[in-house]
Amino acid sequence: MSIRDIPDFPAIDMFSGEATAPYRGFGGVIQDSSEFERQLHADAAQVRKEVRETFRVKLESSTSIPKELDDIIDRMWETGWDPRVGDLNLFTRTFGLLLIEATLDLLGGRPIFRSPGDDIYVHNSIFWPGVEAFPFHKAFKCLTEADGESMAYFVRGVGHELETKGLLKPEMKERLPKAG
Repeated sequence: MSIRDIPDFPAIDMFSGEATAPYRGFGGVIQDSSEFERQLHADAAQVRKEVRETFRVKLESSTSIPKELDDIIDRMWETGWDPRVGDLNLFTRTFGLLLIEATLDLLGGRPIFRSPGDDIYVHNSIFWPGVEAFPFHKAFKCLTEADGESMAYFVRGVGHELETKGLLKPEMKERLPKAG
Protein backbone atom coordinates (compact mmCIF):
# COMPACT_ATOMS: atom_id res chain seq x y z
CA MET A 1 0.00 0.00 0.00
CA SER A 2 1.37 3.45 -0.85
CA ILE A 3 0.61 6.91 0.42
CA ARG A 4 -1.56 7.53 -2.66
CA ASP A 5 -3.87 4.73 -1.51
CA ILE A 6 -4.50 6.26 1.90
CA PRO A 7 -5.54 9.91 1.60
CA ASP A 8 -6.30 10.16 5.34
CA PHE A 9 -2.80 8.94 6.20
CA PRO A 10 -2.09 9.40 9.93
CA ALA A 11 0.88 11.73 9.52
CA ILE A 12 2.37 11.78 13.00
CA ASP A 13 5.60 13.78 12.89
CA MET A 14 7.02 12.99 16.32
CA PHE A 15 6.55 11.04 19.52
CA SER A 16 8.05 12.31 22.75
CA GLY A 17 7.92 10.58 26.09
CA GLU A 18 9.77 7.82 27.86
CA ALA A 19 10.05 5.26 25.05
CA THR A 20 13.22 3.20 25.04
CA ALA A 21 12.44 1.55 21.71
CA PRO A 22 10.95 2.72 18.39
CA TYR A 23 7.18 2.72 17.92
CA ARG A 24 5.97 -0.60 16.48
CA GLY A 25 2.56 0.57 15.25
CA PHE A 26 3.86 1.17 11.73
CA GLY A 27 5.44 -2.28 11.34
CA GLY A 28 8.33 -4.29 12.61
CA VAL A 29 11.69 -2.59 13.00
CA ILE A 30 14.48 -4.05 10.88
CA GLN A 31 17.33 -4.79 13.27
CA ASP A 32 20.24 -5.00 10.82
CA SER A 33 19.51 -1.99 8.66
CA SER A 34 22.99 -1.15 7.39
CA GLU A 35 22.05 -1.98 3.79
CA PHE A 36 18.85 0.08 4.06
CA GLU A 37 20.83 3.02 5.47
CA ARG A 38 23.33 2.80 2.61
CA GLN A 39 20.44 2.76 0.12
CA LEU A 40 18.77 5.72 1.84
CA HIS A 41 21.93 7.83 1.44
CA ALA A 42 22.34 6.74 -2.20
CA ASP A 43 18.70 7.56 -2.94
CA ALA A 44 19.03 10.93 -1.15
CA ALA A 45 22.09 11.80 -3.26
CA GLN A 46 20.14 11.00 -6.43
CA VAL A 47 17.05 13.02 -5.51
CA ARG A 48 19.24 15.92 -4.29
CA LYS A 49 20.68 16.15 -7.81
CA GLU A 50 17.21 15.95 -9.38
CA VAL A 51 15.71 18.57 -7.04
CA ARG A 52 18.67 20.92 -7.65
CA GLU A 53 18.13 20.68 -11.40
CA THR A 54 14.34 20.83 -11.35
CA PHE A 55 13.82 23.55 -8.74
CA ARG A 56 17.13 25.42 -9.09
CA VAL A 57 18.07 25.26 -5.40
CA LYS A 58 21.45 24.68 -3.75
CA LEU A 59 20.71 21.99 -1.12
CA GLU A 60 24.30 22.32 0.10
CA SER A 61 23.84 22.63 3.86
CA SER A 62 21.76 20.51 6.21
CA THR A 63 20.97 23.73 8.10
CA SER A 64 19.38 25.35 5.03
CA ILE A 65 17.81 22.29 3.37
CA PRO A 66 14.58 22.25 5.45
CA LYS A 67 13.89 25.92 4.58
CA GLU A 68 14.74 25.32 0.93
CA LEU A 69 12.23 22.45 0.88
CA ASP A 70 9.62 24.68 2.55
CA ASP A 71 10.20 27.30 -0.15
CA ILE A 72 9.81 24.70 -2.93
CA ILE A 73 6.56 23.43 -1.46
CA ASP A 74 5.27 27.00 -0.96
CA ARG A 75 5.94 27.66 -4.67
CA MET A 76 4.17 24.41 -5.56
CA TRP A 77 1.07 25.49 -3.59
CA GLU A 78 1.22 29.00 -5.13
CA THR A 79 1.30 27.54 -8.65
CA GLY A 80 -1.63 25.17 -8.23
CA TRP A 81 -0.27 22.05 -6.49
CA ASP A 82 -3.12 19.66 -5.74
CA PRO A 83 -2.16 16.55 -3.75
CA ARG A 84 -5.23 14.73 -5.10
CA VAL A 85 -3.90 15.08 -8.64
CA GLY A 86 -0.12 15.49 -8.33
CA ASP A 87 2.26 12.65 -7.63
CA LEU A 88 2.05 12.81 -3.85
CA ASN A 89 4.02 9.59 -3.37
CA LEU A 90 6.93 10.83 -5.51
CA PHE A 91 7.20 14.20 -3.76
CA THR A 92 6.75 12.69 -0.28
CA ARG A 93 9.58 10.25 -1.00
CA THR A 94 11.81 12.90 -2.59
CA PHE A 95 11.41 15.57 0.08
CA GLY A 96 11.31 12.99 2.87
CA LEU A 97 14.68 11.57 1.78
CA LEU A 98 16.24 15.03 1.88
CA LEU A 99 14.62 15.86 5.22
CA ILE A 100 15.62 12.62 6.95
CA GLU A 101 19.21 12.99 5.75
CA ALA A 102 19.43 16.64 6.87
CA THR A 103 17.86 15.79 10.26
CA LEU A 104 20.29 12.91 10.80
CA ASP A 105 23.21 15.16 9.92
CA LEU A 106 22.05 17.95 12.24
CA LEU A 107 20.77 15.94 15.20
CA GLY A 108 22.21 12.45 14.93
CA GLY A 109 19.93 9.71 16.17
CA ARG A 110 19.39 6.18 14.95
CA PRO A 111 17.65 5.73 11.61
CA ILE A 112 14.78 3.27 11.95
CA PHE A 113 13.69 1.17 8.99
CA ARG A 114 10.49 -0.83 9.10
CA SER A 115 9.47 -3.94 7.20
CA PRO A 116 9.24 -2.82 3.60
CA GLY A 117 5.95 -2.58 1.80
CA ASP A 118 5.35 -0.90 -1.53
CA ASP A 119 7.21 2.19 -0.31
CA ILE A 120 10.08 1.27 1.97
CA TYR A 121 10.56 4.79 3.32
CA VAL A 122 7.10 6.00 4.31
CA HIS A 123 7.21 5.03 8.02
CA ASN A 124 10.96 5.25 8.55
CA SER A 125 11.99 7.44 11.43
CA ILE A 126 14.86 8.66 13.57
CA PHE A 127 15.04 7.47 17.16
CA TRP A 128 16.65 8.84 20.31
CA PRO A 129 15.75 7.68 23.83
CA GLY A 130 12.33 9.22 24.45
CA VAL A 131 11.99 10.89 21.03
CA GLU A 132 11.08 9.50 17.61
CA ALA A 133 10.77 11.74 14.55
CA PHE A 134 9.09 10.85 11.25
CA PRO A 135 10.51 13.05 8.44
CA PHE A 136 8.51 11.34 5.67
CA HIS A 137 5.29 11.97 7.60
CA LYS A 138 6.26 15.66 7.86
CA ALA A 139 6.94 15.82 4.12
CA PHE A 140 3.51 14.27 3.52
CA LYS A 141 1.82 16.82 5.80
CA CYS A 142 3.57 19.73 4.07
CA LEU A 143 2.35 18.42 0.72
CA THR A 144 -1.24 17.85 1.84
CA GLU A 145 -1.86 20.90 4.04
CA ALA A 146 -1.27 24.30 2.47
CA ASP A 147 -0.94 26.18 5.77
CA GLY A 148 0.73 25.57 9.09
CA GLU A 149 3.33 22.95 8.16
CA SER A 150 7.07 23.59 7.95
CA MET A 151 10.05 21.30 7.60
CA ALA A 152 12.35 23.88 9.19
CA TYR A 153 10.01 24.08 12.19
CA PHE A 154 9.95 20.28 12.33
CA VAL A 155 13.75 20.11 12.66
CA ARG A 156 13.77 22.91 15.26
CA GLY A 157 10.97 21.11 17.13
CA VAL A 158 12.89 17.84 17.22
CA GLY A 159 15.92 19.78 18.45
CA HIS A 160 13.79 21.33 21.20
CA GLU A 161 12.55 17.90 22.32
CA LEU A 162 16.11 16.60 22.38
CA GLU A 163 17.15 19.64 24.41
CA THR A 164 14.43 19.02 27.02
CA LYS A 165 15.77 15.48 27.39
CA GLY A 166 19.39 16.65 27.67
CA LEU A 167 20.31 15.08 24.32
CA LEU A 168 21.04 18.23 22.28
CA LYS A 169 24.72 19.13 22.17
CA PRO A 170 25.65 22.83 21.85
CA GLU A 171 27.17 22.30 18.39
CA MET A 172 23.90 20.69 17.26
CA LYS A 173 21.85 23.62 18.54
CA GLU A 174 24.08 26.08 16.70
CA ARG A 175 23.45 24.32 13.35
CA LEU A 176 19.64 24.13 13.61
CA PRO A 177 17.62 26.11 11.05
CA LYS A 178 16.81 29.58 12.34
CA ALA A 179 13.25 30.80 12.76
CA GLY A 180 11.88 33.18 10.17
